[in-house]
Amino acid sequence: ILMDTMTQVLVSKRMWFTSLSVSDKTVNISGIALDEKTVADFMVRLQKSGLFSNVELKSVKRQKVENSNLKSFEIVCTKVPPKQPEQPPK
Repeated sequence: ILMDTMTQVLVSKRMWFTSLSVSDKTVNISGIALDEKTVADFMVRLQKSGLFSNVELKSVKRQKVENSNLKSFEIVCTKVPPKQPEQPPK
């Protein structure tokens, strides 16, 4: 479910993941984006997905790749536990 959500919220053709690490409750995402707006859009999409909370930007830095000035970023967020289906009363 986590990887499916990541591919759905990724801003297509404007950003790439360089690493993704998952612990019990925390997800760390590193990547490269064309600009800060793309990073901000991705953060909003993560928050709205319902699977993540406390989406925080740890860093964003200019990174030159070939002849382009891109933005490398690190984001940390908390996994939201899946909702358990309600049990009908007995």
